[in-house]
Amino acid sequence: LHGADAPLRVRLAPPPPAHSRTAQESECLRVVRQFGTPIDAKSREFRIVTNYFEKTLNYHGSVRFESLTRIRNDEVYAKCAPNAGSCETVMFHGCKTAMNEASIIRDGFQVSKCRSGGENYGTWFVYNADYSNDGYVATDGCGVRRIFVCMVSCSQIKMHSTVMRVVGGGGGRPPLF
Repeated sequence: LHGADAPLRVRLAPPPPAHSRTAQESECLRVVRQFGTPIDAKSREFRIVTNYFEKTLNYHGSVRFESLTRIRNDEVYAKCAPNAGSCETVMFHGCKTAMNEASIIRDGFQVSKCRSGGENYGTWFVYNADYSNDGYVATDGCGVRRIFVCMVSCSQIKMHSTVMRVVGGGGGRPPLF
């Protein structure tokens, strides 16, 4: 991930067939195709990201990574990059709905839409994927879960613990994967 400047989206199974997708899932897939680049499963980048993800998942069963997609929305990224600062941490963010995933990919993290912690409080990120995976991720019609991998700034911190960090506007750069 060193030097990576775009968010990632980890998909743990293939997209559901078109006939079983909800309208939200279809919109999310459209936005991913618009702003995403699939990462080859045989590449070094795929291995690095999925190994790190799996280490933080704390799951004792088998995990199958169906795909890894680099998200790159230059317009959103340009708004966040000046606020990034020199201290950033690889963290995870889950969404409970495909609609929220599509919104983050399309528009970035919008603190004005945050409700946890209070209105406009900040965007929540966690150090370990297992926290997001335990109830904070959307599951599509095939049982597939998706989690964002993000670079999160050490600036504009609203709350910080050994488990998570909440940052204000501009502190959560757009997801890398």
